Amino acid sequence: NHGAELLYGFTREEALGNLTQQLLTKDTGAHTALNEALKREGCWTGELVHRTKDGREIVVDSIQVALSEGGRELVLETNRDVTERKRLEEALRRRVEELGVADRHKNEFLAVLAHELRNPLAPLRNAVEIMRTVPAGDPRGVRANELVERQVATLARLVDDLLDTARINRGQVQLRRETLELQPVLARAIETTRSMIEARRHRLSVGTPVAPVIVDGDATRLEQVFANLLNNAAKYTPEGGEISVTMDVAPAEAAGAASQVAVRVRDTGMGIAPDMLPQVFELFTQADRSLAHSQGGLGIGLSLVRSLVQLQGGRVTAHSEGLGRGSEFVVYLPLRSAGHQEEPAKKRADLRAVTQAAPRTAKAPD
Repeated sequence: NHGAELLYGFTREEALGNLTQQLLTKDTGAHTALNEALKREGCWTGELVHRTKDGREIVVDSIQVALSEGGRELVLETNRDVTERKRLEEALRRRVEELGVADRHKNEFLAVLAHELRNPLAPLRNAVEIMRTVPAGDPRGVRANELVERQVATLARLVDDLLDTARINRGQVQLRRETLELQPVLARAIETTRSMIEARRHRLSVGTPVAPVIVDGDATRLEQVFANLLNNAAKYTPEGGEISVTMDVAPAEAAGAASQVAVRVRDTGMGIAPDMLPQVFELFTQADRSLAHSQGGLGIGLSLVRSLVQLQGGRVTAHSEGLGRGSEFVVYLPLRSAGHQEEPAKKRADLRAVTQAAPRTAKAPD
């Protein structure tokens, strides 16, 4: 009939003389079961996948009734296209799964948050008690004061990351963009994280160009990006590991596009499983939660890194050959055009020489 012509694209003349399974489907197994049901019960209802004249696959809700007329065995078949409904059902199913995963991640995050906020409290309480009872200048009081400073800094960093993530999600982050030289920004990030790197006795090497690398960006936020990556490298690399930081000018991604600078943070740490690589920048994701709990962290650092880099017109990628084989994170930022590569007024920092962090005496764990 005309409805079938519109649905499948075949004309009446093209369809006459052909069986449905020959014209519309290659799934002989489904039609064998269908025919057996018709012989047994005289009717069949269900879904079938049909192919239209132009090669598209559609899902039809089919009702088939066996009948006899003039000594002939016939089948009255009514098909209704439900392809769009099935697509929407599948999209809804996937969305429900995604919401379930997000809810699970949220609950896991809240548990980790409670753990991370509670962890510094016992050392702080003990340190305060020591400072209250020992005389001024007592070495125990000095050590207690240092402990308080470290734990307060840890709490401040956790709260700052939480606030920054919330602001980014609400679109409330305001960047203070300026023309700046990238080497000093990286140098400050290295100094910020040097104590953790030295405490874990890692060997740190740094290599940057002698010529100034000029970008448009927010110096504070870029320092935060590099410090987060270095903290992760130090945290997830076993003691005595190696961390390298390099900066080089990378070619433009497409003809006519601006050149870019690539800052690479590479370590010899725990690495990332292949199935986790696509997810490492997602909020609340941690590749190894047992290690994350032992080392601290909320699972928002890399998500924050990606957001801050994207806000400044860049991108960040993660690479790893697998568990136990280290990892590399690369931040790409667009360079200022050649006509604007003037040297900033402040003195340039030349970090070209490779440096090695001298291990200090290990402090007792907090």
